[in-house]
Amino acid sequence: MIMQTESGDTRLCTIEAAIMETRPDLVEDSELAEDIAAVLRQYFAQELKKSTITYNDFTSALRIICQFLKLPEPGSPIEAKNDVSSVDLLALARETGSGFEILFFQLLRGALDQQSEVPRVVFDHSREAVIALLGAKKWSPRCERFRDQIVDFIRDGFARHHGIDRSLSIT
Repeated sequence: MIMQTESGDTRLCTIEAAIMETRPDLVEDSELAEDIAAVLRQYFAQELKKSTITYNDFTSALRIICQFLKLPEPGSPIEAKNDVSSVDLLALARETGSGFEILFFQLLRGALDQQSEVPRVVFDHSREAVIALLGAKKWSPRCERFRDQIVDFIRDGFARHHGIDRSLSIT
């Protein structure tokens, strides 16, 4: 895209680079940043049919997306870290041990229940957890199917307990 600065100069940059420059806090969660970039790309290219975007238009659209996702403004009194909770799936897998998938899901259900007041929850290390639980040496179709089961379990439990006012990320 071509970004027109407040002074009227133009420069070529990617939407991802503009997000990193404008809201570096969003880049910490690469999946979230990619999703926001895709929404902005769609909005400017398909909806508005613009190839040149003013800085103000970009920041305004980004602010609206962040408000919709209930992400705090940079510099707001609410610290982003207080609004985000992290669940380490690998730690849960290690706690249960290889071959104890049912116990893992019980611990995961407990972790989901503990996140009821947090607006954004990140579940980390899903691939590593799967490998540990299955005792696999390398990633396989079996691992992929099991990871899909974990993701479905998290999404179902999250939707049931948390509703639409919360955000979820699984890495």
